Amino acid sequence: MFIKDFCDEEELLKTAKAAKLQLDDSASFVKISEGARKAIALIPDVIGDSKCALCKIKFEDVFRLAMHKCPRIQHEEYKCKECEKVFSCPANLASHRRWHRPKLEEQNQQKYKKAKENIQNNNFWIK
Repeated sequence: MFIKDFCDEEELLKTAKAAKLQLDDSASFVKISEGARKAIALIPDVIGDSKCALCKIKFEDVFRLAMHKCPRIQHEEYKCKECEKVFSCPANLASHRRWHRPKLEEQNQQKYKKAKENIQNNNFWIK
């Protein structure tokens, strides 16, 4: 993930306004309820408006800002070669790939066992 540069402020505003309509549901870590809104209201507001620091679009509340898909953030996808799952972070992909490792270790153990048997039987041609 990296931040795109925008030279033309008018273009940025057009893109950002279109992005304001796009909210990322996967980013809704907190259920937006009346209780959650009351809890947020109790926190002293030292930051100010719910405004994206990158594209400068203002949102009604912090929930919408958290779910905002900023057009200046370029997301990269990291695909697992084993099962085609997609991750947004290379560390998450590396962690996921460990799930496939036992399968690979089992295959390697079978190859080792077969090679050992061939050597013991003086059959050096591994098939």
